[in-house]
Amino acid sequence: MTTKWHDSPSTRQILERGACKSAGKVEQVAAARVPPPFGLSPGDLVILEYLARGLTDKAIALNLAISVYTVNKRVGVVLKKTASNSRTEAAIKAIRLGLV
Repeated sequence: MTTKWHDSPSTRQILERGACKSAGKVEQVAAARVPPPFGLSPGDLVILEYLARGLTDKAIALNLAISVYTVNKRVGVVLKKTASNSRTEAAIKAIRLGLV
């Protein structure tokens, strides 16, 4: 069985040590058993956090220990789920909704 990238040990470590603000949001959503807005997964919330910080795909890849190609694909998924035309627009939506 393959592990989803957002369930990888590196992503779990980031969430556990609170390396990004979305870690708390992920825990709140899980505790409330309410799905995150836009159908975002916990991994999507991590990507959104990094987008809101202004990180490049390469920097996100280094932080999550995944390939730049994977980050690029995940950013595309986040943009589609949030109906955003740019990384900036997705970050602004996330900030306004208190996701990051």
